[in-house]
Amino acid sequence: QAIGAWIAQQAHGHSGRLRVVEIGGGTGTNALCLLDWARSNAPSLYERMSYSIVEVSEPLADLQARRLTAHGDRVRVVYGDATDAAALAEAHGGSPEDHAFVLALEVCDNMPHDKVVLRLSPEGEEELLEAVVVGPENEEQLRPAEDELVLDAVESSGLLQVLRKDLRDRQKQDLFSQLANKLGAVFGGRSSCDVETTAAFVPTTALAFLRAVRTAIPNHTLFLADFDDFPPADLSWCTPEQLRESPLRARNAPLVSSRDVHGENRDHPTYAVEHGTADIMWAVDFPAYVYMYKKTMGSAARTCRFDQSRAFLEQYANMTATRTLSGYNPLLEDFTNTSILRASSSPPATNTEREVPSALR
Repeated sequence: QAIGAWIAQQAHGHSGRLRVVEIGGGTGTNALCLLDWARSNAPSLYERMSYSIVEVSEPLADLQARRLTAHGDRVRVVYGDATDAAALAEAHGGSPEDHAFVLALEVCDNMPHDKVVLRLSPEGEEELLEAVVVGPENEEQLRPAEDELVLDAVESSGLLQVLRKDLRDRQKQDLFSQLANKLGAVFGGRSSCDVETTAAFVPTTALAFLRAVRTAIPNHTLFLADFDDFPPADLSWCTPEQLRESPLRARNAPLVSSRDVHGENRDHPTYAVEHGTADIMWAVDFPAYVYMYKKTMGSAARTCRFDQSRAFLEQYANMTATRTLSGYNPLLEDFTNTSILRASSSPPATNTEREVPSALR
């Protein structure tokens, strides 16, 4: 309902086909609820609406198509990858200049990232490395960063500047320990500060997605809702050595969690788990996404901001319908670790946000 009211606000005063493209529609619940709401509360909007889902899972794509049959041929489910501009163009269904709303709800937290390490040698030379997983034991190895998408993601997300600052801060913090190590080396000890490093996971797949949107739907309004934080991993079962050598000691590290044979959650100190045995979830770095969106869209970017979900819901959702008798409102209070990014691009016409009509509040 809240997303529907927001779309109605944005589309107010515009005529013609209203296109909505959802990325990763899950079981189709959001699409079904939004279309049902539009049919009942904004019939004129519903009449000119087309709704497409780009779904990478074939079983889910089939389920979505079955659940949405009540809305007829205004719904299309495209089995494909959201980083593929051809799949987005098929879902869009119009010419590139035709505007579309692009929705991504709890999608980016599952988009794969790449780990990079910024290293400073004893000679003071800066080197950027990328992590790869090799061998039957899923061993992490580092190599010079050469992958074009990784290099672009580090730059366009602003994380390269962050890593450089981390490295400078670490050098300052380790000044006395370096001195101690050097003194130890004089008396036969071994220095542990030969190389300074700092690491981060960068949103490479999210960058590929934004590039696909730029290519297939350059005139768009993006709505991206996701987790901005996760509870700390419970690694109390790990040995000190496992914690010390954990490849998750990096910025934007994911939460890696599975269920054991007793149905209990178990968090892991590494992302290099056996394929399919654990969920790997990244909290979205929304400031980095804003930076990355503006860099990717360039001069076509018109607006880009993010807010806590609460601010959006208080403006667009029906708070009375979700408030309990005690005053507790789960819509606002159960998801305090979520944010929403709203952005728009259009070459060259603008697509500014308007005040929501009172009839849709």
